[in-house]
Amino acid sequence: MEEETCKTSGNKPKRDKKGRLLPGNTANPDGRPSFSLVALLKEELQEIPEGEKETYAQLLIKKYLNLAIFEGDARLIIDIINRINGVPKQTIETNSQNKPPIALVEFIGGDPTEERKFDNYPEK
Repeated sequence: MEEETCKTSGNKPKRDKKGRLLPGNTANPDGRPSFSLVALLKEELQEIPEGEKETYAQLLIKKYLNLAIFEGDARLIIDIINRINGVPKQTIETNSQNKPPIALVEFIGGDPTEERKFDNYPEK
């Protein structure tokens, strides 16, 4: 069975009557754009500002360290330590101190803060 194609104008891809792309056609013939804000920022950080002897990256790091050390910004100090050593592993306590699991069904229509009794549940 041959699919009927819709008429297209210009460089639009060919589609069938249901609007689906036909084999061999693409909706984005040029591909993903190569613009990258990160790439532009990295490139700019390597530039030396007029009247300076160091790159923007070196000046940025000096400013960052000055705020952390000489002005005592604890948040930046922690950030520097985490970037050097890595963020410490964080654990989640899963011990429920031998309490039975909370029955979610009990929360429907009841007060979730009141103590629950688990004696009336059938044993499996």
